[in-house]
Amino acid sequence: MSNKLIIVMIHGQGNQKKDFYEKLQNGLFKRLTSSEKQRIVVAPIFYQDLVSDPDGSMWERMKAKPLSYQFLRRHLFEGFSDASTYQFRAYNPDSAYRDVHKRIKCRLQTAVDELTEPGEDGPGDYKIIAFAHSLGGQLLSNHIWDAQNGRGIWKGEGSEAGPHEDFSKLGKFITYGCNIPLFVSSRDAAKPIAAPSANFEWHTTTISTMCLAGRLSR
Repeated sequence: MSNKLIIVMIHGQGNQKKDFYEKLQNGLFKRLTSSEKQRIVVAPIFYQDLVSDPDGSMWERMKAKPLSYQFLRRHLFEGFSDASTYQFRAYNPDSAYRDVHKRIKCRLQTAVDELTEPGEDGPGDYKIIAFAHSLGGQLLSNHIWDAQNGRGIWKGEGSEAGPHEDFSKLGKFITYGCNIPLFVSSRDAAKPIAAPSANFEWHTTTISTMCLAGRLSR
C-alpha cells in the first residue's frame, strides 16, 4: 500500500476564488495525524483565469446599454461561457484548452516534486485521489484521455505523456455535479478513459464541496 498521497482538487465553472479548496482540505486534515499530513500533498488546480472574464471587462461592455434579466444573463455568462471557451478550437496551439491542460500537467509535476525527499531521485511509491467539481471533472477526464491516446498537448511524435503526468497513479476519482454527459451526448460512441491504475475507482455524486467538507470535518 502506498504511504504517500497527492490529493488533486479542481473547481467547476462560474466565479471561483483561488482558495476554493481550503474548506475541503481543512475538513480532510482534521481527521489526520501530523505524521499522516507530512506524507500528503494537496494540489489545487485553479483554471478560471484561463477560460473566463476575470477582470469583468466583457460583462461591463455587455451591460453598457440597458439589459433585461441582468441577473440571469450574468449567471449564464459567468457559468456556461467557461465550458464554451475551454472547448473552442481545442487543438489550436494557443487555445484555452491547451493552456488549461498545461497548467494541470505542471501542477501535478509540482506536487510530485513536493513528495520527493531531499537527495532522492523521485517520490517513490505514491497514489493520487482527485476531487473534481462540475466542469473540473470533464477537464481531468479529458486530460487523462489525451495522455492515454496521444492527443491534446501530447499530440505529435516524441511528446507522449511522462510517467507522472498521465495520472497513472490515480486510485480514486471523485466527481460531483459532473456534467460530462453534456459534452458527449452528441457522439455515437462515447467511451470513458481507460482505468489509469489497477485498483482505480470512479465515484460520482451530486454532493457539493461545502457539504463534503462539512462531513469530513466531523
